[in-house]
Amino acid sequence: MKNNILVDIKILYVEDDENIRKIFTKFLLRKTKHVEVAINGEDGYIKFLEFNPDIIVSDINMPKLNGLEMSKKIKKIINDIPIILTSAHNDAKYYTEAIAIGVNHYLSKPVNAEELLHSIELYAKNLLFERKQKEQEKILQSVINSDKNIIVAFNSRSIVFSNKSFLHFYNVNNNNEFLNKYTHVFETFLSEKNVLSKEMTNDKETFEDLLFKTKDKNRIVKIHNERLKICKIFYVNISTLSFGNSTDDDETYLLNLTDITSMSKEKLEIEEKAFHDSLTSVYNRYKLEDLFDYELKQYKRYTREFCFSMLDIDWFKNFNDTHGHLIGDEVLISIASILQTNTRESDVIARWGGEEFVVLLPNTKLDDAYTIIEKLRIDIESFNHEVAGGVTASFGLSQINKTDDFQSLFKRVDEALYEAKERGRNLVIPKE
Repeated sequence: MKNNILVDIKILYVEDDENIRKIFTKFLLRKTKHVEVAINGEDGYIKFLEFNPDIIVSDINMPKLNGLEMSKKIKKIINDIPIILTSAHNDAKYYTEAIAIGVNHYLSKPVNAEELLHSIELYAKNLLFERKQKEQEKILQSVINSDKNIIVAFNSRSIVFSNKSFLHFYNVNNNNEFLNKYTHVFETFLSEKNVLSKEMTNDKETFEDLLFKTKDKNRIVKIHNERLKICKIFYVNISTLSFGNSTDDDETYLLNLTDITSMSKEKLEIEEKAFHDSLTSVYNRYKLEDLFDYELKQYKRYTREFCFSMLDIDWFKNFNDTHGHLIGDEVLISIASILQTNTRESDVIARWGGEEFVVLLPNTKLDDAYTIIEKLRIDIESFNHEVAGGVTASFGLSQINKTDDFQSLFKRVDEALYEAKERGRNLVIPKE
């Protein structure tokens, strides 16, 4: 266990089948000594309260309290604890309920031991990184007034305060010289994937949303250092400062940038693996859940509509049966590429599972979404695989409404997709 990242990770394993429980407990104990075992959901919940695990692995179908019910109770106490569920059932209702509860990962039985280990290690790496980050935050709090971090306070009109590191990094002598070069600190943020970009800070409402949403308070930015001619990566902490008579329009913010260039690269690589489909490289359903949640909050706060579409490749089983799974995989990769190439930068593409993909279209009404999705249908219809031949896909489409959550919108889109297949396939069916 010397070089094993799971050595200090506490795992709660919940399984009612005695034979499976013995096999996987023995397997997990080879990786960490901190394994607590429970025989059903009720026992699992009690052990969770006593053991305080870092990661939970649980079966779904169990007596007394099933895995979903147990997970729901646990998530009410610690919302961000990683939970990996296993089940022999592939019913969509299990998936949607698991997503609604906040379950992080889902594995079908019989569970492959190496696949389970890989899933646990991904979350363990994130946990270890967050622990390092929290330790770093504690240290930073004690040296807030030192010159190691870039610290700047600003309002809508000017820079209120900056430290020596800020001036040194931007190669300026004072704040006015900085403002002669840039209109704002955010202007120096690079526009790259998975980081806080300058575009995300353009309007006040979006910026304040970034500030006050708990899980988005701390972000990563990339800034090009003209003096050193290199790109630096920073951990960002943004908070508000209260000054007696200040108004909402003149809010003062404190920006603290901590150089984590080397650490951040590792973090981004972990997230890339954890939230992307390994075959097609588009987002997976776990990342989709986060992005859907964000768009739902935007809708409730600003009434910013968005649309959701699901597509199913027509007769996909025939590709696998006729040409083999390698050709089937090639078709999936090609479809993912078509979706990414022919959608807008703001649109989200994710693989839902098997031959199903989803498209999330932010800030889009149903009529405009239909135009985009219909074009995708035509693009797929125009594609011809050199071995498998022509490919088509059926689409269901709907727009968020005031009473929707993920489950209700998903159900409506799924019904529209089913109708498209019933009406002959290779169709887009919108449903209000």
